[in-house]
Amino acid sequence: MKRCSTCQQLLPINEFHRDKSTPTGLASRCKSCSRVAQIAYLAKKPISIEVERERRSRRDPEKVKANQRRTMLKARYGVTPEWLAETFESQGGVCAACGCPEMKTFQGRIRMLAIDHDHQTGEIRGLLCSTCNISIGLLGDDVGRIEAAALYLELHGK
Repeated sequence: MKRCSTCQQLLPINEFHRDKSTPTGLASRCKSCSRVAQIAYLAKKPISIEVERERRSRRDPEKVKANQRRTMLKARYGVTPEWLAETFESQGGVCAACGCPEMKTFQGRIRMLAIDHDHQTGEIRGLLCSTCNISIGLLGDDVGRIEAAALYLELHGK
């Protein structure tokens, strides 16, 4: 049995939510008092974060998409869309490995060149087409295995 700090009723343990941050491991309010407090809190809030995000998305979906891309590029690779555009231009819009433009499509549009990076150091190496990026990855970024594959193709008339 435990006493609720709000309604002061002595209630069974299963009437309280778990809370690891407390010494007892249980919330100080019972479930019904917590529910009432949550409803009151949400009623006071002017607009929830999700509603505001949805409004912004409807107003300017391209800006939202650009911000999401910027965030993803920064988090995953530590680069900016500007860096990506500059590198794409400096490579002439083609793969740094094979010199071909990207040919694979996604949702009816030609894909962007992949950002190739060393998985151990995180260092960016360049932009690759999907085929080269996947091939290098499957060969484990191992120069010896890549050379062995090239030699195999030469020996078999390719």
